[in-house]
Amino acid sequence: GPADIARAVDFAKSIDASKLQPAILTPFPGTPVYKKLVEEGRMVFTGERDWEQFDMMNATFQPRHMSPWDLEMEFFRAANSFYSRSEGLRQGRLFGAVFGAKRYALGICSRFGRGAVWLAGTFAKGSSYYRLKHTPWKYADTEKCAPALPLAPCPGAKDGAGIWEEKRAIVESAVAFCLIVLSIVSKVRGKQHRTHKVAL
Repeated sequence: GPADIARAVDFAKSIDASKLQPAILTPFPGTPVYKKLVEEGRMVFTGERDWEQFDMMNATFQPRHMSPWDLEMEFFRAANSFYSRSEGLRQGRLFGAVFGAKRYALGICSRFGRGAVWLAGTFAKGSSYYRLKHTPWKYADTEKCAPALPLAPCPGAKDGAGIWEEKRAIVESAVAFCLIVLSIVSKVRGKQHRTHKVAL
């Protein structure tokens, strides 16, 4: 569940790991786990028509302790926590400014990705993320109102924290996008300035 994921991220931070690559259990077609989940009716996507979803970064099945969409969001939450600004600064003090900047840049990419996925899941009706977000959770009745669930403690209802999480995803995505644009503009202007000096 979410607590297990958070513990794994905290452990990676505690040993000063340089990188973290979260991965979602991916039941590849032809494997025993895929066959088992198909028999239990827990696959959201199937390899025959949704092969591009089987990349270890997308939820493809129905977990027992959180919805498929919550699992997808936990993937990004783990990356965002590990590649946070504070962690970038800490890593910069330990291993140098360049390393810290790279660490934080990965965090910006992660935040942009999370925001983009949330927007697709909310508004892009033809997308796989929209399908994932709006797939009824198979275990909603058994896990209803479990306090460990992120975003939606009671399936079908959103609490204040869940709404805040969704709004924050949009804000983080917008900020990340602006930073990327500013970086590109800065590089272009710098190149133009150097070209102008050479011409003079």
